[in-house]
This record gives sequence, structure tokens and C-alpha cells, in this order.
Amino acid sequence: MSGTATVSAADSILPQPPRSLRRYVAPALAAVTVLGGVLTLVLVFSLPLDDDSADLPGRLAATAFVIGMSGLACVGALLAVGRDHRVMAWLMIVAGLTGVLARANVGYALAAAEWSLPGALVMAWFTNWSWVPAQAAAMGLLLRFPDGSLPQPGWRYVERLIWAWASVGVVITAIYPGPLGGEALAPQTNPLGARGMTGVLEPALSIAFWILPVLLLACVAAPLSRWRRAVGEERQQLKWVAAATALLGITTPFAVITSTGAVLEGLAYLALPAAIAVAVLRYHLWDLGLVVRRSAIHVVATVVLATVYLGLVAMLDQLVGERGWMAAAAGALVVASVAVPIHNAAQRGLDRLLFGNRRDPYAVVRDVGARLETAGSDVLSAVVEELASSLRLPYVAVELATGQPIASTGRPTVEGLRLPLVRAGDVLGHLVVGRRSPMEPLNQLDVRLFEDIAGHAGVAVQAVLLDEELRHSNQRLRTARDSERSRLQRELHDGLGPVLGAVTMRAEAARNLVRAAADPIEIDGVLAGIGVETEVAVSEVRRLLEELRPTVLVDKGLGAALAEFVEQYIDGIDVHLELPQSLPDMSAVSELTAYRVVTESLRNAARHSFGACCTVRVYDGGVELVIEVRDDGRGVGQAPPGIGLNAMRERVEESGGRLTLSPAANGGLTVVARVPRGAG
Repeated sequence: MSGTATVSAADSILPQPPRSLRRYVAPALAAVTVLGGVLTLVLVFSLPLDDDSADLPGRLAATAFVIGMSGLACVGALLAVGRDHRVMAWLMIVAGLTGVLARANVGYALAAAEWSLPGALVMAWFTNWSWVPAQAAAMGLLLRFPDGSLPQPGWRYVERLIWAWASVGVVITAIYPGPLGGEALAPQTNPLGARGMTGVLEPALSIAFWILPVLLLACVAAPLSRWRRAVGEERQQLKWVAAATALLGITTPFAVITSTGAVLEGLAYLALPAAIAVAVLRYHLWDLGLVVRRSAIHVVATVVLATVYLGLVAMLDQLVGERGWMAAAAGALVVASVAVPIHNAAQRGLDRLLFGNRRDPYAVVRDVGARLETAGSDVLSAVVEELASSLRLPYVAVELATGQPIASTGRPTVEGLRLPLVRAGDVLGHLVVGRRSPMEPLNQLDVRLFEDIAGHAGVAVQAVLLDEELRHSNQRLRTARDSERSRLQRELHDGLGPVLGAVTMRAEAARNLVRAAADPIEIDGVLAGIGVETEVAVSEVRRLLEELRPTVLVDKGLGAALAEFVEQYIDGIDVHLELPQSLPDMSAVSELTAYRVVTESLRNAARHSFGACCTVRVYDGGVELVIEVRDDGRGVGQAPPGIGLNAMRERVEESGGRLTLSPAANGGLTVVARVPRGAG
């Protein structure tokens, strides 16, 4: 069952008003939920307490539950205006509305029994079953949080079982005969009770009550399962909700046992919307942070001011007696004088929660400095991680001028800021900062802070780039060293090895002739052959030593060294050398690189091209020396370059140049090397 099919199934279950009416229907239902919650609390707290205050925990549990469900419906109303998360929006609205209405039924039924209000029996009957759809909606919300889809296809069976349990549970509790469920309503009996079905309804009700905790634990496991599989910001969004649902799963079984358990369950239901609010505000769940934040400031300020006002009026009313207007006026003056400071304090507190140390640049610099002390070699990663953490940003990265990120944290979002990192007039890269919310750009405090940081971050970027270049240079040096060792190994194996082997065989042959008392002339011939092979070996050793550091290159320069090498080259291929009248001045490293390119190219051509002629052309290319070596052999075809060609390429690139291979016009191979004149 795919994610799309799952969401579509939920869409078919939940009421979906037309898009044009969502902005009116959803807030209206949320308003009904809040008004129902206010009415419930008024009714509950208007009832007199027993002498032993035994029902106080129940009132506290009801208060926490009503506040939590009202907050849930309000968040759902904000979410319903969009189009991407309407399934979650309506699940939250339905869960909050049905939960509050179920408690409102209880409150009215208790008040009606206490004060003989109309409809007491009907409302009492509603209390017997109205909690069932509320419970089912809450479980469905947990099952599909946060994107409206099921965690896995197999969870659809759990969801179907929930709706089946709710349907059957409503019917059973609505017609179950005998006293109503609440202890305070126990003297009243169910007016629609089917007494003739007691034998069937009683075991069915028992089964329904046994199934409920199992379903609830399964629904609690759903967000925990998502949290375990989530990564990055999604994991942060889910951890608070997962903790709240775990608390709900722990407290619910005790709610039916003790009054303290009922209070804890109410607090767990209050913690659920609070956890969702943290995920929305702190970790950008559903991108509602801007809307909720603006509302939260006014709500907090209003609640504080109202509390201050009511407290002052109540206190002053005891002092002034009948002159109540004086208490009201004094309370109003005090509230007016503290309104702005309280609003600003709420703003600062919420800014601290959502934006970290944005208003305290010194604290940001201090935190970054403390992080750098323990950062080790990964300096840039430590900087971006500390900036993201200290300023509550979803994404911070340092990119090179090519656009390649070299350090980042978080998941890329809508780009909010891109500042150049400049060092000695050169743009080394950019500091990239993602928006906290797609609809909310970074403000001037953020911009000024990052401009100051970017002014110093260029030094860190340059240090990292130099360190990386040094590391690459060291790697290239090791590669060149290994290539040179491989070349010497090959030369010794292919050149000196066979010669020394021949000397050994001739010496053994001479010994055999001496033992056999052979003709002295024959022995002399074998010994003469040993002498010839030994001279060849000596010449090969001199050649190898010469190639390690050619003295002719040091004494006569590159042109003369190349001419002498070509003149003495007798490896079965004709070589034509084209040199200018004078070569430009070059560093020692550049001359040695050019010399090695020519010698290695000629050896490769002689051994592998099977051609008859090879042309070497050297000329001045401005800031670089250009070497072209063309043969008339068979080329390399589709075969990968061998050890010799790779060694040449590494040597040229080590000097800062480049080497290319291409088919020659006559069917052979053309090697072109461009060596900087000042390499090294």
C-alpha cells in the first residue's frame, strides 16, 4: 500500500470541505472546540468540591485534557488552510473537537444533576459513549503523524481495527443497560439500555475494553517506529512527539485505577500538543513556525496580562470594599503600564527559544570559539555546526567558489543568505545559510551577524584549502615516488636482469669447459662473451644512474640533452627531433619533467607501437613548454594507458602541467605535454 494510497484512504474517511471553505470551516471548528473547552472548565470548576476533595484530581485531569485538545484543534486549523497536510489537519481538529465535546458532556451532566438543569438525562446518556469516537480519533492521529501516511503498509490493519472498534464500541456503550459509566452519574441508568441483550453486550463490552489498551499501545508504537528510522531534522521533529506518546502509553493504563493516574493521563494529553508545538516552532514541522510564533507572543502576553489584571482586581476589591470601580481602574492602570514590557519579555523569550543567540552576537562568537578549541582538524564543520546550533538554523554550509560544499550541517532548505568569503581580494567561496521557514526570510540581525562572521571565515577557508592542497601535494609526491620506483624496477628487470643472467650462464659454461679440459680457444671465447655481457651491464647501470639525474641536462641544458639522447637512441625506431634555435629559461624541475616525457615516450613507442618512425617536437608555448611525440605505429586503441603513460601523466601534473593522448593522423599515437616553465 503506497503512501499516496494511504493518504487517499484517509481522505475518504475524514470530512473534506471544499478548498474555498477551508479557511472558514477549520477555524470555526477550532473556535467551537475552544468555546467548548471554556464551557467545560467553567462547569467543572463551578461544581462544589466534596468535603474530602476527592474529586479534585478529576478536575485537574479534565483541565489538562481540555487545554491540550483545544491546542490540538487550533494547530489543526492553522494547518488546514494549506493543501499539503490536510489529512493531519482534520485528524487534529476531529480529535480535539470530539475530545473536548466528550468532556463537555460530562461537565454538563454533572452540573445538570447538581442544579437540575434541562436535558440532564440526555447529556448523561451521551457521556456513556461520546468518549469512544474521541479515543479513536486520537489513536488515528498518532498512527498517521506527521505526514498523514501510515508508517508501513501493514499498519492499515491496525487502522481498520481502530475504526471497527470505534463503531462497535459506540453501539455497545450507547445501548448497554444499567447505571451510566461515571461514578457521579451512577444513580442514573441508561434510558436506551437494551436489557434483553445483557448476556451479549456484557462480554462484548469486556472484549472492547481489553482491546483498547492494545490498540493504544500499537498507536503509541507508530511514532516511536518512525522516530527510530528517521534521520536529521525529521528525527528531531519526531522525538518530542514520540516522547509524549510514550508518556501517554504509560499513563493511560493507570487512569482507570487511581485518580493520580487520571491526572497523569490528562497531563500526557496536554504534553502531546505541546510536543507538536515544539516540533513546529523549533524544528519547522509543516512550516507553521511563523504563524504559530506570531500567535504565541500575543497569547502569552494576553494570558499574563489577564492574570495580573484579575489578581489585582480581586486583591484590591478586598481593600476598597464597595468601591469596586476603583479596583478595576487601578488594575487597568497597572496592566497598561506593564503591557509593553510583558509583550517584549514574551518576544525575547520566544526569540531565545527559536533563534538562539541572534540578539547576542558576542555569545555566538564565544560559542564558536569554544567549539574551535576542541574541533581538531575539521575546523569548518565545527564552525557551521555551532552556527546552526547557536542560531537555530536548519542549514549552514561553506561552499567553494565552484559551488562544491566542503562543510555543511542540516538539510538544504530555501536559501536565505549567501555571503562571499574573501581573503586577500580573492573570493574563496561562500557562506550559505538556509531559512528557518520557507516563508520567513532572515532579518537584519541575522544578516549583520553573518556578515561579521564571513569576514573572518575566509581565513579559516584559506587555511583548509592550503591544508588540502598540501595533502594532495604530498599524495602526488608519493605517487611520483612510487611511479619512479616502478620504472626502475621495470628497467632493472627488463634491461639489467637479462644481461646479468646471461653472464651467469656463460660463467657456468666456462667452468664446465675447464672441468672437461676443453680446447683453450673455446674457453677463451666463452670468457670473452662474459666480458661483453659485463660491459653491457655496466653501460646499463650507467644509463640508469644517468637517468636518475642526467649530468648532460645539468651541464648542457635541455636542448643538448635531448639531442644527445636521440642521437644515441638505438632501440629499433628512427627518431626525428625538432628543436627551436633556443629554448626559454626553465626551472630545473621543468627541464627534468620535459626530459622524462621525451625519454619515456620514445621507449613506449619503441616497445609497444610497432612503428618505424617517431617525431619529437619541442617549442615555446609562452608560459609553458610544449612537447609533442608522434609515432606511426598502431596506437593504443581501446586499451587503457599502461604504467609508463600513467607515470608520465603523474609527473607532468605534479609539475602543474597537463598531458593528453590522441590518435595521430597517420594512425599512430600523439603525446602532448604542456609543462609550466617555472614548475616546482
